[in-house]
Amino acid sequence: MKKAIQICGMVVLSVSLFACSRDTSSTAPTTKAGDQAAVNQVQPNIQSQATSKYGRIDPEVPRFNSLKGQGIVPTQKVYFNVSAHADDWELFFSPEVYREVTNDSTKNVFIYTTAGDGGAGRGPVRSNPYYKAREDGANTAVRFIANVTATDDAQPVVSNVSIAGHTMRKITYRNTVSYFLRLPDGAPDGLGFNGQSLQLLATKKIPKITALDKSTSYVSWADLTNTVNAIVKKETGNLGTASFNLMDSDPVVKVDHSDHIYTTMLMNTVREKLPCVDAQYFLTYWKNYTPEYPINMQSEDLINHAAVVGVMQAAEADVGYPGSWDEFHKSFIGKDYSRTVPATSTSPCI
Repeated sequence: MKKAIQICGMVVLSVSLFACSRDTSSTAPTTKAGDQAAVNQVQPNIQSQATSKYGRIDPEVPRFNSLKGQGIVPTQKVYFNVSAHADDWELFFSPEVYREVTNDSTKNVFIYTTAGDGGAGRGPVRSNPYYKAREDGANTAVRFIANVTATDDAQPVVSNVSIAGHTMRKITYRNTVSYFLRLPDGAPDGLGFNGQSLQLLATKKIPKITALDKSTSYVSWADLTNTVNAIVKKETGNLGTASFNLMDSDPVVKVDHSDHIYTTMLMNTVREKLPCVDAQYFLTYWKNYTPEYPINMQSEDLINHAAVVGVMQAAEADVGYPGSWDEFHKSFIGKDYSRTVPATSTSPCI
């Protein structure tokens, strides 16, 4: 009998608890203190898992009481993720954005400067323009991350707001806020598809730039800069400090997409007068071409990165557009290359 118990203890360590409890004697099996410790070590949170009325445990059911609802903890940090296109932060800013959004003491603001539609306009699915499909992808990715540590029911709040005299789409969900300026895609060379682009506005080649949905026009680079600055001030609120996540574009080498370059230039102009703001610059297509860089993420970050990009692509497909789950876009998965420029002041400055 003693030998049988010892064998049983070894099997417990392989989590075969039920099989091990079977005994040929009429006496109910007992568990030694050491054996119970082994069970607890294998399944330390077994009691925190959801159970049914039958008392059995389903490992596929979330541990509800171990999750936290977001929006309860006061905001201690505001992150601004500013990108030119709806898929930029998903491809290039991971896994930092994942960690930031799943921290319920943060507010995470996403600003998309252009429609990122590659000049597609309203086609080919007339009922849902391509730029809206790309927004659907970005919003789905945001919700996917924001839901990881939340248990309460939440619905996105969609509105058209006026910032510095300009109308734009705003979506609020849990601890995230998204702004879509919907400016025309400038094309990689910055010449645009309809004679408008961030680059042409910044270099004063055009007198104004108009949002793709005709909601507003910006009459100068300064007008656009002041508007984004107003968003930063509004969302920072009384906290007075923030962090920027930006694309590390090089306006001299100009290997990157023009929209990437000029979106970062826009935010650098905003940041010049904000010494309390630090910035993290993420490599995109810059210089040596990121797809050629080796994967440098650990397994957990790599899984999360692929998941975020995957749900984004699936959302685009749901509304009739093929996603970009191709060799080129997949070549960015698992790669996290960035540099940080620290703030020069710790005092609130926004």
